[in-house]
Amino acid sequence: GKNGFGGTKKDPRQFLGKDTSKEAIKERMDQHNAIQEQSKQFTKIIQKIIENNPDIQFIFRPHPVSSNIEWGKALGEHRNLYIIYKDTIEPWINNCKLLIHAGCTTGLQAKFLN
Repeated sequence: GKNGFGGTKKDPRQFLGKDTSKEAIKERMDQHNAIQEQSKQFTKIIQKIIENNPDIQFIFRPHPVSSNIEWGKALGEHRNLYIIYKDTIEPWINNCKLLIHAGCTTGLQAKFLN
């Protein structure tokens, strides 16, 4: 299933490193849960935008560590949506009319390119 912006389900404790204290585990679990909630909200927003604009073509380019398949399941099928991870991000930025990002470096790259 989807977990945190299109990733796969993983136990967040794997990211603890050497700190396996109860406090560290709780902090990572809280972060993990917050990312899951942000992902759900982001997905809902994207779905609404796509559904409310059927005459606009949308290209959804997942983050490199995200799953195209999981994002496809999360966003659903729409005749105006294409989920594509191909090439570097710059050509996509340079040819889009609007960029929506989820706080990743793509937003910063777009700012510098335009």
